[in-house]
Amino acid sequence: MAATNTRVILKSRPRERVGEENFEIRQEPMPVPGAGDVLVRNIYLSCDPYMRGRMNRSGSYAGEFPLGQPIPARVVGQVAQSGNSTFAPGDFVWGFLAWESYSLVPAGEGLRPVDPAFGPISHAISVLGMPGLTAHVGMVEIGAPEPGETVLVSAAAGAVGQL
Repeated sequence: MAATNTRVILKSRPRERVGEENFEIRQEPMPVPGAGDVLVRNIYLSCDPYMRGRMNRSGSYAGEFPLGQPIPARVVGQVAQSGNSTFAPGDFVWGFLAWESYSLVPAGEGLRPVDPAFGPISHAISVLGMPGLTAHVGMVEIGAPEPGETVLVSAAAGAVGQL
């Protein structure tokens, strides 16, 4: 395991377009898990359209991302170290972690197991995750199309629309 943790920090709020100047790559000490904690080696990090709004000051229904901290995101990773009986080293998990190489998850709070038998582990934050569930609910449960009807998906370039 690396001695340092690479983190992508939101340094400033974008004025118009997002650019390199809004971020900082930091090398920080590797987090050390305590009793009950889980250290996750992040493999897949989400980069979703809603995140742009959260980079602004109060620009999103979900609140703004804090400056000086790594970007929060849905992440699929592998347990590197664990002091938690629910998660063993080598397990694949997903959770709301951060744009960094390793995330320390106190008490394993919010981590969910990922079973590679269901397909590529990246699917846990895409087709089998929030975008897929949102697409399913929107199309099948709310839209409830009937045979012979035509459906237009006007946002097919987004994570949910493409699914």
